[in-house]
Amino acid sequence: MRRRGRMVPTTRRGQRGLALAEVLVAFFLLFVITLAVLEMLSMAFMVNQAAGMRTELAYKAQLVVEQLRIQSAIPTANACCPLDAGDVVTLPVSSSCLATYWGPSAANIIEPEARYQIFYQVTDGPGGSRFVVVEAAPTAVGNYRYLGETQREAVGKVVRYVAEI
Repeated sequence: MRRRGRMVPTTRRGQRGLALAEVLVAFFLLFVITLAVLEMLSMAFMVNQAAGMRTELAYKAQLVVEQLRIQSAIPTANACCPLDAGDVVTLPVSSSCLATYWGPSAANIIEPEARYQIFYQVTDGPGGSRFVVVEAAPTAVGNYRYLGETQREAVGKVVRYVAEI
């Protein structure tokens, strides 16, 4: 239809905009999908943090075993690194041992504000061999802890490293 030289669009009854209910349903579906994606991303982040914690604990336990191997090869072992069979040793043995043997200025295995605890036990094996079991666990105290802790409890599992020295 033309009116004085210009074209007037004709409206059809079947062509209208979206209803409010349709827009709300679309937003709800978008919200649900976004929520599911965020949940998957947060779960992947937590799994990655736990794997990083276990990797760090296994690395520290391996460093302790290597330090014990060095001490077992020396005729007189250091007092900060006891190798008596049967005793469970908590590292560092004392604050002076942290500064002189295990700490950043020496072997650089244990930090002063470590977020983990390390224990080891040496046992006698057959034929004069010795076995060492090193356990590294996250601490429950301190300001510098692993992520993912709830209600002041340490998160994660104990890493146990067994070797023959």
